[in-house]
Amino acid sequence: MMDRKQIGARLKEARVAKRLSQAAVAKALGFSQASLSEWEKGEHLPSMPKILELAEWLGMEGAGDIEAALTPDRTGLSDLIPDMVAVPVFDVRASAGSGALATEMDPVAYWPFPRLFFDTMGRHPKAFLMISVWGDSMEPTLRSGARIVVDTQRTNPAQPGIYVLDVEGMEVVKRLDMIPGSKPARLRISSDNPLHQAYEAPASDVRVIGGVCAVISTM
Repeated sequence: MMDRKQIGARLKEARVAKRLSQAAVAKALGFSQASLSEWEKGEHLPSMPKILELAEWLGMEGAGDIEAALTPDRTGLSDLIPDMVAVPVFDVRASAGSGALATEMDPVAYWPFPRLFFDTMGRHPKAFLMISVWGDSMEPTLRSGARIVVDTQRTNPAQPGIYVLDVEGMEVVKRLDMIPGSKPARLRISSDNPLHQAYEAPASDVRVIGGVCAVISTM
């Protein structure tokens, strides 16, 4: 199984083979060049959805090997308990307030979930990750410090709900609603805490990381 340095080397090899600079790749996919450089060196890796997007964009042969190396089942939990799956927990704080810098790194832990949890939603476990919420704008629905489960395949804001958004490199948690009849499409981005004002934005300007599908609250 590949470790992160081997994965980083494969990413760099694919980029160089296409004669692309780090700056060009980073700009095309919305990453920072500094982050891409660290990934290629194997210093750390981004979340699984992002690294698979990068591998696919580079047209990497053997991208499935990377996916296998990054799948949550690599913990061996599924071998020990067939009905359980481990979801990676990332030390990224999605702000439910004014915004916080997103930090790319390896998972800091894995949280066990019944496989039935994913089966009922028709999703593969690799589509899910966990991060923490900080701030008060989504209270009382999401309290500061709660961990949320994010479905990275649920990125269509036409479905009303709570989403994790990437806003200029900051990850925030907000409620999204499509504004009926708006052309081009516009979204209403709101908080559950009435002290925070809602605002509107073109749907094309909103980068959705995934939909919040479960919450693990703190006491």
